[in-house]
Amino acid sequence: MAVMNETLSFFSHNDTIMIPESPPPPPPSTTFEDINFSSTAFAEDTCELEHAHGNVWTVKRRLHGNDDDEDEAIPDEFGELHLNQGLDGIVRLDALRRKRTACPKAFCLLWMGLIFLTTVLVVSLVRMPSTSEEANEPTMNAYDEQVNAIYQYLIENQISSETALQQAGSPHYEALHWMAVHPGATELGSYPFLVRYVLMLTFLTLGGPLFSFDSSVCDWFSKDGQPGIECDAQSVPIALHFDNLGLSGQLPTELGWLTTLQHVSLGQNALQGSLPTELCRLTELHFFNMHSNQINGTVPSCFSSLTQLQILNLNFNQMTGALPIMANLTELYLNTNDFAQDLPSLVASMSYLKIISARENRFYGDIELAFDHLAEQLVLLDLMGNQQLGGAFPHQLLYHAPNLEVLSLGDNAISGKLTWSIPYNDKLRFLSIHSNDIEGILPPAISNLTALTHLIVHHNRLTGPLPPTLSTSLRSLFLNDNPFTAGPIPDDWAALSNMVAFHIGGSDRTGDLPAWLGQNWTRLELLDLSRNNFTGGIPESWGELPQLEYLFLSHNAQITGPLPASFQSLTNLKQAFLLDTGIAGNWQFMCQNAASSVLVNNAEECSCCVLCADAECANNDMSLNESFEWKYRSYWGP
Repeated sequence: MAVMNETLSFFSHNDTIMIPESPPPPPPSTTFEDINFSSTAFAEDTCELEHAHGNVWTVKRRLHGNDDDEDEAIPDEFGELHLNQGLDGIVRLDALRRKRTACPKAFCLLWMGLIFLTTVLVVSLVRMPSTSEEANEPTMNAYDEQVNAIYQYLIENQISSETALQQAGSPHYEALHWMAVHPGATELGSYPFLVRYVLMLTFLTLGGPLFSFDSSVCDWFSKDGQPGIECDAQSVPIALHFDNLGLSGQLPTELGWLTTLQHVSLGQNALQGSLPTELCRLTELHFFNMHSNQINGTVPSCFSSLTQLQILNLNFNQMTGALPIMANLTELYLNTNDFAQDLPSLVASMSYLKIISARENRFYGDIELAFDHLAEQLVLLDLMGNQQLGGAFPHQLLYHAPNLEVLSLGDNAISGKLTWSIPYNDKLRFLSIHSNDIEGILPPAISNLTALTHLIVHHNRLTGPLPPTLSTSLRSLFLNDNPFTAGPIPDDWAALSNMVAFHIGGSDRTGDLPAWLGQNWTRLELLDLSRNNFTGGIPESWGELPQLEYLFLSHNAQITGPLPASFQSLTNLKQAFLLDTGIAGNWQFMCQNAASSVLVNNAEECSCCVLCADAECANNDMSLNESFEWKYRSYWGP
């Protein structure tokens, strides 16, 4: 009885022995079949393993009455007795059993020993994890622990927000779980770990290129032979070259944690939103380029604290407001935005600027003296298209700017006269003052600008004769719509053999069309002599301009005669406008190009020509004030 009590005490009062659906075998020396669960020790009763509840096996003893001796049958209430029903039930059962038959003590002890061994074996097998469970369970635990550790690190250090990290499917959520699996050779909490997380988050947010998950960030991708992520000798990222990768979306604020960056370039993408103030943490930043995106908002005022920043390029975005003073900038690019600010006040404290390119904004102020403190070092000054920049022409930029190569002040409200005396200058290549209110003579000394390739002075109030000579380096010369003194095109201009675009329309030119033009200007692509008082016919030599694409002679009523036969060789000619002239001939040769257009008063043969007999017809078919300007603008740029 003591043995029985010891055996049963192994189970708690409510334990049920759980056995896998396919019961494990007993020890090699004993099988379930070998165990006599029907021995006389249990008075001919049976003991079996009965399936219960699907996948659970429960050890039961099923005690049956003796069919021949109903008087001594065990009552129904003891028909089934679980091992876990306690000692009291066993004692009662044992008393009934003793009434039926005696069990030899040695045999009972042997039977109880077998039961005990079998029970211990079953319990140990149930509690023993499988090999696969041993392998998988620690891995799952380690993964969850790693995710939680990274999560706590990002939250406690205020690197990312809880909301973003908890949002399933968000870039932050994905980056968090990716880092748990692909930390690379980095340690949680280290700067390389932070770099890896931020760059992965950036790619997930903006749709970056694919790369090898387990490689170093320095090897993630390259473009045109240049690494996308440039690292120093210690494999620490110092530059991001992410231009023209098809990125879209808003810059993640976490970029501000990459404090070793010196160069960040994300130009020519489709990035949106505003510049995050967190970028001001990049205290080592020298170069920041976001040109040709869709960035809006203002430049964060804290950019003034980026004392290492030298080059800022925000061209072609949708930015507004005023810029902070960035005292150490050397190059500033702001073209085609909507900045509105007093420009002289902005640059007054920026004494290292060499390049200022801020065309097509809403800057304002008097620029006459605004750049005198920069004159010695300026290389490029482009303020075209602000319309509200006024004051007199800044003469110091022609007198004392020895390094200046580009001076573009067109489409503003600048007044006054050009200086009569211009010193010799072999650096200035581009001079544009068009669409202002500049008056007086175009000084002959302008020929001292020997490196000049673009002289764009149209739509002013310039008067007097044309300068007799100009720089032979000129490729684009736009003098149109100025009230110059009437006269011919100077013959000495025949030496300008590099000319590509020449526009002198509406400038009261007289005399014959120069034959030397076709002989010397063989690189010419655009020729506009419209709205003048030329006489005679078109020289035959003009048919020797193989590059000519645009020919505009309209509104020269005294030009007459046949179309030169040599024009049949002008295979590149796209547009020819000769309205209000007396030229007639066969223009059919132009109809071979589907994109060509011809506007004339009459034509002998031309299936693609538009014949106009009055000004209304011409205005309907060619918007000279709009579409043509874009053709001209392609020849204005530096």
